[in-house]
Amino acid sequence: MESAAVENFDPDTSGLGGIPGTPNFPFDATTVVAGQRVEVESTTAVPTAGGNIIADKVKLQQQALVGTVSNFVAGSGGAATFDLNLPTDSYLTLLAGQSVIHVFQQPGRDNRSGTITNTSTVRVRGLLFWTGTGFNMIARRITP
Repeated sequence: MESAAVENFDPDTSGLGGIPGTPNFPFDATTVVAGQRVEVESTTAVPTAGGNIIADKVKLQQQALVGTVSNFVAGSGGAATFDLNLPTDSYLTLLAGQSVIHVFQQPGRDNRSGTITNTSTVRVRGLLFWTGTGFNMIARRITP
């Protein structure tokens, strides 16, 4: 893979300064895993079934996940962080074996859910990053 890119959403992590801890949002050839929504660009022919695609560029795309909120921590200026507990039949749980996503909400993002509390069920749309041990998501939109 020649390059990796994050497309269609500016994951400006500067707004996450009000959140405790150091957010981790890697995206490169070693951090693309099953369950992430990606777009692959290639100049080579499409391989036969079971063949390998030689990617010239891989773009991380936004995706949506639904789950139950836990460990909600409000930061400053509208920033927040919480864990999104996924249902056992979630595609991400089935594909990647992960049932908890750590979500980062930036100030000024589209929160249509209103006040988020532990045990709330929400749909979070954003970019999903693999840290090597779990998933971090930068929320673009949160809806009930």
